[in-house]
Amino acid sequence: MQLHTVFYSGKEKGTGEFWVAFVVERSTKRNVLDFKAVDDRMCTVRIKTKFYNLHPISVHAATEGKGAKGKEAFNQKMEEAYDICPSNDITVLLGDLNGKIRREEIY
Repeated sequence: MQLHTVFYSGKEKGTGEFWVAFVVERSTKRNVLDFKAVDDRMCTVRIKTKFYNLHPISVHAATEGKGAKGKEAFNQKMEEAYDICPSNDITVLLGDLNGKIRREEIY
């Protein structure tokens, strides 16, 4: 008996280094309205709930080493994924945004 379903975005073969996913319980699976795999670092799922639709976006952001162009391309995709969400849905951004906390060098 299947207890859950995994909706994921990433490469079929390899280490799964940049997979992003949603694990949905069997009872909730019937409420999944849509799933979109944007790329190997981003996916969205739309779930019908009692009063509203929930639209989480799962991301694994590029690190500092990717450079400005890589980060800008990722930010553009994230903005596009957010923009396609209906305005009356509850949209939540989830995942690893690779933020770094450190002291500024000038201080």
